[in-house]
Amino acid sequence: MRSQNKYRKDIDGLRALSVILVILYHLDFTWIPSGFIGVDIFFVISGFLITSHIIKDIGLNRFSIKNFYLKRMRRILPALLVMLIITTIAAYFLLLPIVLVEYFKTLIATILSVSNLFYWKIVDVGYFSTDSSVIPLLHTWSLGVEEQFYLIWPILLILLFKFFKPKQVFWISVLFLMFSLGIYLGFSERKTFIYYTPIARSFELLFGVLMALWYKKTKVVNNKFLLNVLSIIGIIGILFISFFTSVKAHPWLAVIPCVGASLLIYTGIQSELKKQPIANRFLSIKPMVLIGVISYSLYLWHWPIIAYINYIGIPITYTLAVLVIVVSIILAILSYFLVERPFRFKFKFKFYKTLILFFIAPLLTTVLLTWITNLIYLPIFKSNKLEDKIYSGSVFTKYGILSPEAGCLKHKIFLTPPDPSICAIGSDKSHLPTEVILIGDSHAFSDVGMVHVFLKNSELSGHVAAKIGTRFYIENEKKWNYEVSKQIKENKYKYVILAGFWGGDNNQNKNKVKYGLLEAVKLILKQNSIPVIILDTPPLFDVRADCDLVKFSTHHCSNKAAKVIRFDKQTRNLIFELKELYPEIILIDPTRVICNKEECLASLHGIPLYADSNRSNLNSHLSYEGSKAIGVEYIKMFGNPFIRKP
Repeated sequence: MRSQNKYRKDIDGLRALSVILVILYHLDFTWIPSGFIGVDIFFVISGFLITSHIIKDIGLNRFSIKNFYLKRMRRILPALLVMLIITTIAAYFLLLPIVLVEYFKTLIATILSVSNLFYWKIVDVGYFSTDSSVIPLLHTWSLGVEEQFYLIWPILLILLFKFFKPKQVFWISVLFLMFSLGIYLGFSERKTFIYYTPIARSFELLFGVLMALWYKKTKVVNNKFLLNVLSIIGIIGILFISFFTSVKAHPWLAVIPCVGASLLIYTGIQSELKKQPIANRFLSIKPMVLIGVISYSLYLWHWPIIAYINYIGIPITYTLAVLVIVVSIILAILSYFLVERPFRFKFKFKFYKTLILFFIAPLLTTVLLTWITNLIYLPIFKSNKLEDKIYSGSVFTKYGILSPEAGCLKHKIFLTPPDPSICAIGSDKSHLPTEVILIGDSHAFSDVGMVHVFLKNSELSGHVAAKIGTRFYIENEKKWNYEVSKQIKENKYKYVILAGFWGGDNNQNKNKVKYGLLEAVKLILKQNSIPVIILDTPPLFDVRADCDLVKFSTHHCSNKAAKVIRFDKQTRNLIFELKELYPEIILIDPTRVICNKEECLASLHGIPLYADSNRSNLNSHLSYEGSKAIGVEYIKMFGNPFIRKP
């Protein structure tokens, strides 16, 4: 009979493939859009190996929950803690104090093995999202999923084998897999939920579980051709999904690499044959095995390096990417030989000593450091007046674009425009009819601070009726456009402000903006209202929103004005043409404040102008305080656009 736990080089090779895919993806190479599925493969391998060990020990009547958890602690915690210590030291030198406070929260969550649940709550993949590319411990979410699985699965497996036959345990596990997969696919719109929660990710671990349960009963297959075909299908499935598809757009594609990993595990089971299947032979070559051996430490170290590089603002070129990989491998080798191996095989502390040394003591130390940072370090930082401006910029808040007193934070979920009393801006004239309405998409939201300054200065009252992703009369949102049109017709506003993301110089977008704005202006003028169009703010491109605020920066925190002009030249020109056609239009151009002849800035008088940096689609949103600062400066430089000169 085959040994259930015989060492398999190809499993380490599969680990290597997984970590290589993850690292390439994290280096932000566009040619590997779904490299993150390497984590899914890790889960399959973990489910297989852990279940194999448990089944073997149950069969020999020697399985112990206490010993199982002890081995997991020895395997995971020492290397993790060393990485956390070094990353925390770097955090003190690199991160701004308010970011450091957030870092300590993630540190505590990591030690408690709940970082996945923590990120589920604080990381938003939509508009105004937390910039995940600069969170040093973001990668520990996968450890959280695995550790939560390790906590529950052994107990559940013991109970299953106690009350059911092995064949029944297999089919019950199939039901578990189908349930988890149903959650994953059924809630695919809730991306952070399916990405971070164990209930949605456990189907990947259960693929490995099923292979372990099937492994025991599987007979050696002597059909070499079939095994070669299956192994090739397995590895091609993984590589194809990684390099040529978008799992984020189509979550069901995540099933394919899990099936591919399962096929490779299965074909590798036939290791008693003189010649392994072709893909398993590739995975068993020395370089792949060596990377697989250090894969855990390599996974731990690569991401904090990348995150800090992103935080400082260094563009990751191919040369720098190679350097990151080399440094990560060196650290991983040191971690493996100086930490992983010694604490697994040499320094075998007993259960309670291991628990105290590697869990309780680090947790208490982290809580103490967090308390010291909040009580001492943060107040010292806040005492600087410039730093007060940084805080007021709201750049570090999840929704940094709207004033808390505006009452708009929940407005993004409205299906129809709210009552004018909600999201009120400008002069407080609650007893009088509202004179101004601001409509548009998320960029209208980000212009609120600036418009508020203009209206208050000119003693006008207004309100916001914007909807994320919806430019008035431009997007095909019939119900929304109808309701907004109805408000414009019924309320007879003095001014109707149109704001939005106008950029993107492709002909399809240009034509949509041209005809949409034309129809909107005609509607406004027909009601004897004055149309106001706010030209869009310059995109940040690769400049971070808090670039001027970080302790170390490698380049000037601005973009070349020529680059910004090229980006939205056509759409700006069509708005100017519309102004020539309808002279009644008032144009407001924040670019006149943000940019000079040479550059477009990320901050103004120490205040961060932007709330987020969305590199994927270039549309940066203003922070509320940044938007207000632009309004104040605009009035100084060009006067208030709502006060008409005689």
